[in-house]
Amino acid sequence: MSDVATELGFAGEASAGLSKRRRADQRAFNRMTTIAFAGFLPLALLARLLPPRWRPFASSAEPNRSVISDARAAAHLTVAFAFMR
Repeated sequence: MSDVATELGFAGEASAGLSKRRRADQRAFNRMTTIAFAGFLPLALLARLLPPRWRPFASSAEPNRSVISDARAAAHLTVAFAFMR
């Protein structure tokens, strides 16, 4: 489509539409990440009550991660799947 838009002189309009779509995707990603973080934070707090080997958010690379970083990592991991194309 970009070749046709360039030939017809609509390259500026095509890129403007793409940037609007990208901004809308960024806003949607941020909203979904915030909602997912709010959902995973109580789960990460509850996971701290479990023995370390039973924790679902356990990371061998970073064994001393905070509860917030556990919740953030879980939110980013799950929300990223919604934006795969």
